[in-house]
Amino acid sequence: MSLKNHQFTLNTGAKMPAIGLGTWLAKPDEVRVAVKTALEQGYRHIDAARVYGNEHEVGQALSESIQAGILKRDDVFITSKLWNTDHAPERVEAGLRRSLRDIGVEYLDLFLVHWPIAFKGTADENVLFPRNDQGQIDVDTSQSIAATWAKMVEMKRKGLVRAIGLSNVSKDMVQAVCDAAQSDDEVPSSVQVEYHPLVAPLQRELKDYCDSKKIILTAYSPLGNNRIGEPLLVQRPTLLDVSAKTGHTPAQILIQWIVRNGVCVIPKSVTPSRLQSNLESLDFDLSDDERNAVDALANDNVVRYNVPIRYAAPNGPWLVDLFGTENEKTDAIWKVATGRVEKI
Repeated sequence: MSLKNHQFTLNTGAKMPAIGLGTWLAKPDEVRVAVKTALEQGYRHIDAARVYGNEHEVGQALSESIQAGILKRDDVFITSKLWNTDHAPERVEAGLRRSLRDIGVEYLDLFLVHWPIAFKGTADENVLFPRNDQGQIDVDTSQSIAATWAKMVEMKRKGLVRAIGLSNVSKDMVQAVCDAAQSDDEVPSSVQVEYHPLVAPLQRELKDYCDSKKIILTAYSPLGNNRIGEPLLVQRPTLLDVSAKTGHTPAQILIQWIVRNGVCVIPKSVTPSRLQSNLESLDFDLSDDERNAVDALANDNVVRYNVPIRYAAPNGPWLVDLFGTENEKTDAIWKVATGRVEKI
């Protein structure tokens, strides 16, 4: 069955295009051109975040595209995220309005809590990675996800966002938010996590729970990331073999595999040809054998690329055990419990 132009239906009834454009790790001045090119090519889903430092470029591209008659604001699905320094309830709306201002829109289609880890906010809104007296990222253990989430719900009811969700969370964290919900509009609409064949086994419990609650999972880093000592995901022999047999790129195969698993995907690129190629990932169908081959990639090597305790200075490391990896168990001084960050 063809998935061309596929959209996922959120529990709000809104439609979210299955393929969006990610803007994480793009260099300054690249994003405006990439977003404008993507919109010209037919992308109608842009994923942004305060911490990426380029929301103003997303806004410039959107404004230029609207002025050029390429689309209207309501034609494009825009996601942004609440940064860690704005978890305190009194800071949530200001954090949201900053993104609205920079992107140049009156509402977001989706607003996510970027991480279940609060940092201590400062008077300077540009300090995104505050440090304590020991030089460590200044984690704020006084904030709870429940209190932050209550303000997210309020932002939705004010009409500043159409849907709300979470990111970088476990099944237990999502379930805690759902269990506490007293009405349907308090349930997350989407959860964004690292998702690709190598990490899928670690996300299975989360995905199954989200599926049961009609919460759409979104995949960031769908093509994997660089990690010293690890071959690139797109260069794995299995993927290269499927690519050779089908005539489609490893990236296209990964994107289709993810969407066929019922997961939205937001690959990042700033190259026009790759932007177009990624968008065409649903224009063909993988066979059952080809999908099974991709499924089997994780049989010998499950890999999670994005772990904050390994982030390099000046933005890391975050000495927090979030995922239970060996590095986190050894080096963390805080851990993420279901409702808040706690000292170990």
